Amino acid sequence: MKEKQPFFSIIMPVFNTEKYLSKAIDSVLKQTFTDFELIIIDDNSSDASYTICKNYADKDNRIKLLRNDINLGVAKSRNKALDNIAGIYLTFVDSDDYVELDLLKSVYNKLINNKIDLLKYSCKEEYVGKKDDVKYSKICQMENCFLEDRIKIQKQILDMEKIPLFGYLCNSFYKIDIIKTNNLLFDENCIINEDFSFNVKYVSYIKNLCCMSFCGYHYMKRKNNSLSTRKQDRYYELHMMKIKLFLDMCNKFNNLTEENKKIIFWMYTRYVYSTIERNLDTDNLKQIINDIKNDSLYKQFLEVNFKGINKKAKLMIYCLKYANNNILLLLIKFISLVKKSFPIIFAKFKG
Repeated sequence: MKEKQPFFSIIMPVFNTEKYLSKAIDSVLKQTFTDFELIIIDDNSSDASYTICKNYADKDNRIKLLRNDINLGVAKSRNKALDNIAGIYLTFVDSDDYVELDLLKSVYNKLINNKIDLLKYSCKEEYVGKKDDVKYSKICQMENCFLEDRIKIQKQILDMEKIPLFGYLCNSFYKIDIIKTNNLLFDENCIINEDFSFNVKYVSYIKNLCCMSFCGYHYMKRKNNSLSTRKQDRYYELHMMKIKLFLDMCNKFNNLTEENKKIIFWMYTRYVYSTIERNLDTDNLKQIINDIKNDSLYKQFLEVNFKGINKKAKLMIYCLKYANNNILLLLIKFISLVKKSFPIIFAKFKG
């Protein structure tokens, strides 16, 4: 007898998250809507993560448990999990985060009555200390909307990325038919922004977008979590690719308006500041700044009219446009000091 197709497939990659794993899995298994499958893929964890997953899988037949023989990384692990999904819609949950218990029910009620290719919903960032106590939380929220016009979808994507909410996988529900028909996979050579890259590929195939103000995902930011040096090496290159993708997306549909330019190049400004901040202690900092200012994107940035921006953005943009390198570096060092010494204050005022 053929098994019933689940409505949702949920992919959870796992690697050495034994401390947080039970909370993440429980938040899925205790959902008020129960028609789902949970594909857990352990990426050859060296802690007790796999044992924890196995204990859950032995007790709940909605879990498909996979394990890599060697550590493959998150992109390859997700691609392996994609080969095992059987549902109608797909979402992702990270193994150190958690979801609201009514998430699937709320989304199901929206999906079942509408033809929706991509659904995005709001999430909550929780900044936690060394003891995993929540020091500060922030809801990243958007308004409810349903869009079928390509130009409006593009504008909504830019507005989401300002929050930011577009690049996340874990606040998204994808139509599995679109993924399978177009053979969409994660870029296994991309060392950062795998989520964003997948989302950009996916939206090129959609006809509509639904956004929900419902805050269903809790994204944990821990002080002891940091990007590896390997990931930081290509930070500027990869984030400029992100800016170019947005520009190409708007140009393709003749929608690179002054407002859209302002949004995209405010993102650009933040990425440039972050690039310089990540390289403050390197010997070639002067060369990095010169390379940025000789890049064609910087020349486009200089032409953008940033009317109606807040004072913080105005200061950052002015210094990047007009200040000499010493003053620019002084501002970035101050921002870096606040980020390291007062992370909660930094979290409140960034964006």
